[in-house]
Amino acid sequence: WVVIQRGAGTSNGTLSAVTDHGDGTYSAKFVGQTIGTPRTFNAFINGYAISSTLPKVTVSGTAPNCLSY
Repeated sequence: WVVIQRGAGTSNGTLSAVTDHGDGTYSAKFVGQTIGTPRTFNAFINGYAISSTLPKVTVSGTAPNCLSY
């Protein structure tokens, strides 16, 4: 059971449901809608926070071709 949530920051948008890729990796798609400060994302496995460095996404006036981590 994996959950990805928006953390701190004011950039905003929609966050999709988590996808299980069946190989030990998971993802969720964030589509930016409102320009703001860098937004972090938190991830939890079975209710326990993942302790790695949180990714940050900033919504700007121009859409990037691709975001990857």
